[in-house]
Amino acid sequence: MIESKKNHQSAKDLFSVLLHHKTHLEVAAKVAQINAYLGSLKIIIAEFERRYVTKKVDPIELLKNLMEMHELTQNDPANEIGAQPHVSRILAGNRPLTVEQMKALGKRFKVDPALFLAWY
Repeated sequence: MIESKKNHQSAKDLFSVLLHHKTHLEVAAKVAQINAYLGSLKIIIAEFERRYVTKKVDPIELLKNLMEMHELTQNDPANEIGAQPHVSRILAGNRPLTVEQMKALGKRFKVDPALFLAWY
C-alpha cells in the first residue's frame, strides 16, 4: 500500500519507466512479467488516489481508517494524541486535532501530515 505522496509519485514514475521499457524488450517472458507488475502497481496507485488524492478527507475519518488498518484501539495513539478519553472526544468529533497531533500521527502512520489538514 502507498502511504505518502512521495511514495505515490515514485510509484507513478516507476509505472512510466516500466511502461516505456516494456515496448523495447524483445523477450516475451519479460514483457509478461512487466505486464503483471504494471497491473499490480496500477491498482496500488489507484487505491492511494481514491483514498487520499481525489477528494478531501475528513481528518477524523482518516484517523479512524488508519487506526482500523493498523488494528489500534483508542489507547494506542496516546503518545500522539493523549489519553484514551481525549482520543475518544476527537474520534467522536467533539475536539479537533491540533497541528502537533497531526504531525505526530503522520509520523506514526508514515503519511504526510497534510492529509489531516485537507479538510480545513
